[in-house]
Amino acid sequence: MKTFIRFMSVMLIAFFTAVAVQAAPAFLHTELPSFITPASVFFGSIGLSVILSIAPIQIPGTAFMALQKELWTGELIKHFRHDAVFLSRIASRNNYVQNNAIHLVDLGADPNVLINNTTYPINSVGRTDEDVVISLDKFDTENTIITDDELYALPYDKPGSVIEQHRAVLEERTSEKAAHSLCPQAATGDTPVVFTSGASNGETNARKRMTVSDIANAKRFLDNLKVPLVGRELVLSSLHVWDLLLTEQRFKDQWYNIQNGQPVNMFGFTVRLLLSRN
Repeated sequence: MKTFIRFMSVMLIAFFTAVAVQAAPAFLHTELPSFITPASVFFGSIGLSVILSIAPIQIPGTAFMALQKELWTGELIKHFRHDAVFLSRIASRNNYVQNNAIHLVDLGADPNVLINNTTYPINSVGRTDEDVVISLDKFDTENTIITDDELYALPYDKPGSVIEQHRAVLEERTSEKAAHSLCPQAATGDTPVVFTSGASNGETNARKRMTVSDIANAKRFLDNLKVPLVGRELVLSSLHVWDLLLTEQRFKDQWYNIQNGQPVNMFGFTVRLLLSRN
């Protein structure tokens, strides 16, 4: 359909141009050169239109935003995937989202268990549940302009590479934000925070290196809270793993796969690696 419309437009332009040439002597009161005839102008206009359609002219600063919007809308939804394996363990709660937030229910205190009770009637207590509101973040990327001549003339798929680049950046940033958001805001009885206890890394922004004992302490805290053994996940940043490789020979010998560069499960944790910036 678009081809037919383009063809009819070219024919109409050529026709009216030829008519203008036919009428020009009467308006200009002079004769045109012999090689300028309605027929030559008609076919010349058609030929020029064909040449221009084959070789598009570059217009600096022009971007076809409507086409770009179609590509983003379709491809990002299709290809957006998280490479961070630890996120696959978190169940989707899209059906709980209300007004850009997720509402969860924090169950109240457990009831006391009575052994060989002799006091009746048994005491009754209430249970107060709390609404936990998790605010959601919105992630955007800056637009990448693809010009008309880039879209048609480049020998590679630039729209595809741009989409892949935006997808990868989104996955990296959302994974880092997710790992940070899953951590407790402060050390409490129900949300213990294990501080690293190794030697200083000796850098300008000094910090204590992670040790195997720190991971063992994390297990101890979870055991004291009676967190089920099944399903415990430990997400280590690449800096944590680097600390352990530098200072802990037993980590390299027992809990590190040299071939694939991944730590293995330890102390009941399924260990995941999250690549991080220095």
